[in-house]
Amino acid sequence: MKVITEEMEKLGSLEKNSSEYNVTRTYLDWLTSLPWDTHSEENFDIARAQEILDEDHFGMKDMKDRILEFIAVGNLKGSVQGKIICMVGPPGVGKTSIGKSIARALNREFYRFSVGGLSDVAEIKGHRRTYVGAMPGKLIQCLKTTGVSNPLILIDEVRGPVPLCFVLFCFVLFCFVLFCFVLFCFVLFCFVLFCFVLFCFVLFCLCCLCCLCCLCLLPENRGVVWRVGVWRCRMLPCTVCPGCCVTL
Repeated sequence: MKVITEEMEKLGSLEKNSSEYNVTRTYLDWLTSLPWDTHSEENFDIARAQEILDEDHFGMKDMKDRILEFIAVGNLKGSVQGKIICMVGPPGVGKTSIGKSIARALNREFYRFSVGGLSDVAEIKGHRRTYVGAMPGKLIQCLKTTGVSNPLILIDEVRGPVPLCFVLFCFVLFCFVLFCFVLFCFVLFCFVLFCFVLFCFVLFCLCCLCCLCCLCLLPENRGVVWRVGVWRCRMLPCTVCPGCCVTL
């Protein structure tokens, strides 16, 4: 109440057109909208909790026994205020729904917020009042949303630190995949280059053969003896001059 009184006195001395007036008024709106004395009556009936858990989930005996132990200890102490239950498992196994069942068994309001992919811690603890569009943290928003001062809060998708061995394994796997990719590209390049050289060589040989055939089929080159090394090819006899012979 002392903070609210101080802020009210500060608000009375400010002009309505000033930026600090809106900041102070928004702060007072949040302070007055919180459920300071409103809370839900807790129910520690173990038989009712067992019935609710069996109604919402099939199997999961170990988890249900642990939750019933938690409620039994709360029944002995008279409250479960400030207790934390950590549920670990892959996605889709029922962690969030178990939290809803616990809230229903204890007769508490349920509020869930996810921290998966959260990069700004100010979204949890709140922004500074001087920032434009500043909002309180998730926990204060939870109190205003549920309307009670003792809700059951589920912080979902909490990710712990990544082990060093997993990081090293990912790095080695990445290096191996990169090496295989580079090796594949190199082999593919060599194969394409070999095919290109082979194609050029075959094309050159075909061009030479075509030129040779064209020379041999000319009328003035009939009867010419072609000598390449020890190989000889005797063409048709010349009809114009039977004795002509040219040696290459």
